[in-house]
Amino acid sequence: MPERKSSTIIKDILTCIDHIQLYISGFGYEDFSRNFMAVEACLYNIQIIGEAVSQLRRRSERKRNTDSVTVNQRNAKQANS
Repeated sequence: MPERKSSTIIKDILTCIDHIQLYISGFGYEDFSRNFMAVEACLYNIQIIGEAVSQLRRRSERKRNTDSVTVNQRNAKQANS
């Protein structure tokens, strides 16, 4: 399975935020907290956001590590020249 683009993951996060806003609109805290389906729907979207952020963080860490290796290799070549 090909890796998804960061922009696609960010769009997914924004979609989840839109869904959460839709689910909570018109509710006060008490009414929302009593509405099991709205609470569950929000929790589900929060979970998706968390997983998406984790994907972005892992991708960022891999890129940082790759960039670090590239810089170290370039510095080693320059030192040996």
